[in-house]
Amino acid sequence: MQRFFFRLPFIQIGKTSLPFLSRTRSLHTSRTLQKLETWQEVDMNRPRVPKVEDYVRPKKAPDPNQLTREQFRQFMRGKPQRFSVELQQFIGAWIILGFISSEVMLTLYIMRPDDFEWVEEERARLEAAKRKMARLQQYQENLAAKRAAEEEGASASAGV
Repeated sequence: MQRFFFRLPFIQIGKTSLPFLSRTRSLHTSRTLQKLETWQEVDMNRPRVPKVEDYVRPKKAPDPNQLTREQFRQFMRGKPQRFSVELQQFIGAWIILGFISSEVMLTLYIMRPDDFEWVEEERARLEAAKRKMARLQQYQENLAAKRAAEEEGASASAGV
């Protein structure tokens, strides 16, 4: 008989069996249909491994109970880590976040203004610029009106 790594839950319909015909999980036994529990379905689809009883120990393999600490560390390629990688990354991320926030706070502290006299100076400079623009606009309007009057006078004298 051929062994499969997984088994599908089948539903018996008449003389044929069709997989996944309905949404209910069931297991066909010789007598009745039974609904599968989740753990039973997972266990049915779990890959099969050789039995523990069939395991044969290699001839040159050392006895694990007789290993020294140095041999074990040589096998494990050094001492085990004191802190897990996940914990190191978590703490490192918090350190980076704290550094960035302290840099932002230090920048805000350094860049704060000593006094607000410059605001009043900027307001006065802006008012002076507005007055200058208004004078320039008035001058241009007067100049345009003068030219229009001269053209009307020139056209009236040429037409006479």
